[in-house]
Amino acid sequence: MLARLALVLIWFGLLAPQAWAEPRIDMPAAVTLGLRAALLMSLNLPALTADEAAMDRETRRLTELVRALGYLDGSVDIVRRSDEQGSDVLDLDIHAGPLYRIGSIQVTGLDGAAPATLQAGIHDLIAGTVGAPARENIVSQLTTDMVWRARSAAFATAEAEIADLVTDPSETVALTIRLTLGAPAELGTVTFDSGGALDPAMLNALVPFSPGEPYSPAALEALDTALAGLPFIRQSRIEVLPAIDGRVPLAVSIRARANPATLEHSKLLGVVLLSAALLALGYRQVVGAMGSSPQSRSMRLLDAAIAMVLIGALVLVIQRALTFAAFA
Repeated sequence: MLARLALVLIWFGLLAPQAWAEPRIDMPAAVTLGLRAALLMSLNLPALTADEAAMDRETRRLTELVRALGYLDGSVDIVRRSDEQGSDVLDLDIHAGPLYRIGSIQVTGLDGAAPATLQAGIHDLIAGTVGAPARENIVSQLTTDMVWRARSAAFATAEAEIADLVTDPSETVALTIRLTLGAPAELGTVTFDSGGALDPAMLNALVPFSPGEPYSPAALEALDTALAGLPFIRQSRIEVLPAIDGRVPLAVSIRARANPATLEHSKLLGVVLLSAALLALGYRQVVGAMGSSPQSRSMRLLDAAIAMVLIGALVLVIQRALTFAAFA
């Protein structure tokens, strides 16, 4: 990471090349600042200074990066040489080509059986994406949003994938997305597995929906939020199981921090022990004032017992105080 940052600083004139021992990187001046920065930050310098096979792999990886940024005709060639001073130089010959934009989007699988609200939502996504750069992350986000819309319309198993991508001489691309809806589903029962640490009835009371309601990712997010709000839950994971008779059951696995019932029953133990230690200490002082020898064996044993109980009580009090402060 430091090497990549140094390369960026060198390129923009903020760091002298001799201040860094890595090879100097040269790129054509026509390369845009955004593409140049992306390439410099993603360079794998050890691969560029290794053998030819490693350099070939790095060349292919950088070419894929350029194309993922929307330069679909792009390519990268890397040549290693020495300059007049004998310093290592890596020439990155970037043939970026035009930045393609999304010209049209066709969705298959969105037939008349799909709800009108879902069709309208998909069309809104298409309208908001046409004209954007044909970058891999934009196209991926489009399919992700389509799946979200479909699952929010109760199609729990909906999936979307790029079926075809065709470039056009006008520097646009035509996308075909295959949307598989499946059958609409309802939410089923929720089962919890906390290893016996938590009361299932308490967890079931947190479920923000009832079996039979339309499936929705928002309902799962609401359940996840409710579980995350419990201070004695360290981690929870919701698994969507295959539908049974049109209903999707959910399995929730939980890692608990501690058992709240155990803490509730034991939170006063430290206070009780501390009180017992103070009573014993008071008895010790009364006996001493009445003239008993402090050097007697019984008095020494009493002193040791008081010290042990007092230390144990203080440890428990501090432990419980920190525990409940964390749960507050």
